[in-house]
Amino acid sequence: MSRAYTRLCSTKLCDRTIGFQVVENPPHWLHMVLHLVLVIAPLATLFACLLLSVQVVRRAAQNKLFSKQDRAEYLLVRRLLGLRWQEQVVIIVLGILAQPVLYATLELPKRIVNGAIQSNNFPVDLLGFQYTQLDLLILLSVLFLIALLLNGVIKYYINIKKGEIGERTLLKLRFLLYRAWRGAPERQRKSEVIPLSTNEIEPIGGFAGEVLGTPVFQGGTLATVLLFMFIQDPILGAAALTLVPVQLFVIPTLQKWVNERMR
Repeated sequence: MSRAYTRLCSTKLCDRTIGFQVVENPPHWLHMVLHLVLVIAPLATLFACLLLSVQVVRRAAQNKLFSKQDRAEYLLVRRLLGLRWQEQVVIIVLGILAQPVLYATLELPKRIVNGAIQSNNFPVDLLGFQYTQLDLLILLSVLFLIALLLNGVIKYYINIKKGEIGERTLLKLRFLLYRAWRGAPERQRKSEVIPLSTNEIEPIGGFAGEVLGTPVFQGGTLATVLLFMFIQDPILGAAALTLVPVQLFVIPTLQKWVNERMR
């Protein structure tokens, strides 16, 4: 009796809070999935964020938040950003502009199916004009095509700017390395400057191009897709977040293990 009452309460709660209607006498596995998506996963995500915050505060209190290696990496990143900061700003702006276009590529297909194909309320008034079903379908399809093309153009220019930043950063670093080598006394000049200026600093150029462009674009893409999913269906958005707690713990551990192996 208590189990049936609990399932009834959870069903009514889903219906009142998020408008998700559950069929009568649903199977047991559906209640398990709903509890996992709506209760366990959000609490686990909150717990993971709190745990990470406590670790950061503890390291800061023990003066271990920034080790010597962390400071060296921070200075390297700041130096790289300072070399081509104007172009880094361009990449950030392009990454932000790409998100509304991405949302349009997700929203327009829904509008085409629900508004232009399955709807029977025609003609419709839009921006002072009346559109028949065929007119609306053509209009939305053209807008969708434009959004796809614009999204591809923005991605193309982002990749172009990444390449330009990487190549110009390498050119600047090689010039600084060569100038330091030429300024040293002749006895202290080493022949290792050639492989150092070619192979060893090559990854730095790629990193300089990706250091801001990739987080802004990929992070914005993740936020835009999650926003679209939550707007369409909160259950679907919550289900997409069920793997976040696992990723917060598993991926950093695996990445740390890979970094130690690579060294």
